[in-house]
Amino acid sequence: MSKRVLTVGAAQMGPVARDESKASAVARMVALMRQAAGRGCDLVVFPELALTTFFPRWFIEDQGELDRVRPILEAMGARITHCGPSGSGQTVKLCNQIAVCINNFAMAEALVFCQAS
Repeated sequence: MSKRVLTVGAAQMGPVARDESKASAVARMVALMRQAAGRGCDLVVFPELALTTFFPRWFIEDQGELDRVRPILEAMGARITHCGPSGSGQTVKLCNQIAVCINNFAMAEALVFCQAS
């Protein structure tokens, strides 16, 4: 079996501001992909919210604002949880990433175990 080398680049595009258009955010992503391709990358990985950040693309601190958009949020998911003031979302995101990494490690170990059996 021949080995295939795949060069992967990780893109960090920074925040998408509330007043930034989709066209502007996508243009930044395309520029990052071109830069990565110029450095020999075959695949560029973006943060998971890079394309889905357009609604909601900022967190809501005001309960009244949350109540106004709740029907839209409920259409996207069954459970809507307000996690607290500014900065709380980063903690929740980190907790989620830890859980995802643990699952990925477990799956990798299971595949190695199966392959060795």
